Amino acid sequence: MSLNSYVDQALYAQPKYRTLIELKGQSIGSLNPGGLVDTLLRKVIVQNGLSPERDFILLNMGGTPERYAALKSGTLAASMLSAPHSLQAEKEGFTRIAVTRDYVDVPGTGLVAHADKIKKQPEMIKRFLRATLRAMSYIRENRGDTVQMITREFGMAPDIALLACDKLVDLLSLNGKLRVEGYQLLVDFARAAQKLERPIPAAQFVDERLLDEVLRESGLKR
Repeated sequence: MSLNSYVDQALYAQPKYRTLIELKGQSIGSLNPGGLVDTLLRKVIVQNGLSPERDFILLNMGGTPERYAALKSGTLAASMLSAPHSLQAEKEGFTRIAVTRDYVDVPGTGLVAHADKIKKQPEMIKRFLRATLRAMSYIRENRGDTVQMITREFGMAPDIALLACDKLVDLLSLNGKLRVEGYQLLVDFARAAQKLERPIPAAQFVDERLLDEVLRESGLKR
């Protein structure tokens, strides 16, 4: 099951930088090497004709709140950010250099379960899927509550929380179905990071039979 239709990541820089090439030689905040955020950042750099290793200093700076804090303090020249911190950075005048979705479109957060768990406890898995779909629906249909949650949990001003809510609603999958072609890109990224040459079909990791049952029982479109 996929929670997000796409990955919400963008590269933000100190206001004096306007383009990626102006950041050459500077430090950029990323996440764990070989992980999704780091891989997407490298894709952006390479597709702009630059080298992640030669042209920049990529630093593992932890999660988005830590990377945002490092950018705001001036420790970093640029950093990968997601909402609501990306929206706060834009409000504060940081430059949005690139949005990863413009370079590679892959699905976001997904739910994973062991094959044995799916086989032995299908009804429990279905209850979890059903509850998740209801939560996603509640977020879409109760904007006020969602804004309050974002304000409370992230310590964001109401205007930023409102923008983050709109971003979240756009981000959420409508029915939890995974785009296998996008997931294949993620598998290929991981395969390249591990230097594995043999092809690995992403479809072998996807089993949406229980999700299809839940959608059918709920009357939702598949």
